[in-house]
Amino acid sequence: MHGNGGHPALVRIFVPLTDAIREHWRTASWLALAAAAAIATLSPVLTLARPGAPVLEADPVRSADLLLPLTASAQSPAALQAEVIARLLALLLVIAAAACAVAVVTALTIQWTRSGVRDVDTAVRRAVGASRRGLALSFLGEGVVVAAAAVPLGLATGYVALRLALGSWPGGLGAWRFTPMAIAATTTIVLLLGALLPLRFARGRRLVNLPANPLSLFPPVIQVGASLAILLAATLVSKQATLLMGNGNTAAEGTVYQVASDEGDASTRSARYLDMLRDLAATEGVEKVSLTSPGALVGLGTVDWVETDCGQCFTGGMFVRFQDERAAHHVVSPDTFSVFGIPVIAGRAFTLDDRYGSARVAIVNRQMAARHFQDGNALGRTIFMGTSRVPYTVVGVVDDGKAPGRSGGVLPRFAVYLSSLQHPIAAADLVIRGNAAAAERAVARQAAIKHTPGVAESAVFRAFTLPMTWFARWFRAEAIAALLLGALGTMVSVSLWAAALVPELAIHRAIGATGRRISLHVLGRTVLIVAAGIFVAVTAVGPSLRAVLSEILGDLPLLPVSDLLLPGVLLSLAAMFGALSPLRRAVRLQPAELITE
Repeated sequence: MHGNGGHPALVRIFVPLTDAIREHWRTASWLALAAAAAIATLSPVLTLARPGAPVLEADPVRSADLLLPLTASAQSPAALQAEVIARLLALLLVIAAAACAVAVVTALTIQWTRSGVRDVDTAVRRAVGASRRGLALSFLGEGVVVAAAAVPLGLATGYVALRLALGSWPGGLGAWRFTPMAIAATTTIVLLLGALLPLRFARGRRLVNLPANPLSLFPPVIQVGASLAILLAATLVSKQATLLMGNGNTAAEGTVYQVASDEGDASTRSARYLDMLRDLAATEGVEKVSLTSPGALVGLGTVDWVETDCGQCFTGGMFVRFQDERAAHHVVSPDTFSVFGIPVIAGRAFTLDDRYGSARVAIVNRQMAARHFQDGNALGRTIFMGTSRVPYTVVGVVDDGKAPGRSGGVLPRFAVYLSSLQHPIAAADLVIRGNAAAAERAVARQAAIKHTPGVAESAVFRAFTLPMTWFARWFRAEAIAALLLGALGTMVSVSLWAAALVPELAIHRAIGATGRRISLHVLGRTVLIVAAGIFVAVTAVGPSLRAVLSEILGDLPLLPVSDLLLPGVLLSLAAMFGALSPLRRAVRLQPAELITE
């Protein structure tokens, strides 16, 4: 008797389950696709951005002693390089989370709207004897079927994306392990809980108090609003990432050598560098010569504290003569500013007379002069660097250089330049503009200085910007995924909402409403959904997301109205497209056919 009693119970669970899957297979497919997208968009980035040892490693910039007593908080170019990659990974994780959030919102909206479409069916099954437990098991079975399709698809897609990302990374790779179980489990739980939403129509066994139209405008409005707000947040993060990536410059034409002069004291190295610069400048075919600290060519420098003698300066209404600020330190030679295309706007550049043993001099950038010197006049003022109390006299002010590599958003706005002859570092980058063959012969004559084979200057820029190109490509991929998922969710939710209007439209048709009037009615409500969603995104969800992101990422750039157009237009078109199929059916079929559907 126990076995015979159990069999009807299983029938009451599995027959409605198979019927529901067969009847609503299209919606279930969209739901599985959205859930798979949630896993696929986030799981690869979670693997790359895991805490601990970094997975993505860039070719490190050579370290160089600037011959300065730096503070304990000083950051080398290699440390800055690692920080940029870590920040970009964090931003990529935010955008991936945004794409995943759009997918989750899409899945929840589909489930909520789908449950509303099945209100009468659920209430009837409850009225004819189905228990809430039996209904719950049947609905959970649908959720399990959707999860069984979504989770493997999402995991497979995420793993393929991860392998593609790792295979295209231009630097080294640390140890990594694909661990998507947390996001897969979370997605499964969301699907199972969402599958139980139809139970809200099974509170009793009497067919009373059923809402005439349980599908309000709320789900599609929230879908449009949340999708648009998340997409705008992703755009904000992308712009922040662009600031970090700097301003690529691969048009330079010159030859770069890595030189080393680690023998002898600083005075001896200074004399060797002086002889080398003079010899190279006198070589026929050589136009310009620049000797800089490693990383300066691509915008990287050592960051440490600088103390300025500001003069009659006030901060917060209080007189503060000496001011501390973090600045990027670069060691350069007389021709460096000309090679880098940075004009001297006040005072002078370095000369070959600014050598070891002479009075210490420095050059600052425009922002340093404007912010930390009285009336913006830095010439003749003194500065102190690191823990040293040796004064440096400011002899020049240069325009703010644009970091051409991967340091645009990490280096401080302020920069200090030191003479390569007063600070003869043991490892330096030598850039020669002019005839490559002449440069090669001239460098070969420098027997006292070791050097690597020459490399095209444009190739150096490309090597440093390849990681940025990689990040840009994956930022774009995640943003496109978020945009398409938002459009998909909007289309499906509006389509389900419009389909629920078919019985109401049949009544309007039966009492004489024309197809044109019905079309205007449905499209008008669709426009209302889009407008309300945009209003929710701009006034509520969007500002909240921006506030949260600002707490994590700092000041974010403002978005022009033009950045609202593409996602807004795409979501609007998706909403219109979603309403078209039910609308076409409502206009073409006869009222009796609509009512019996």
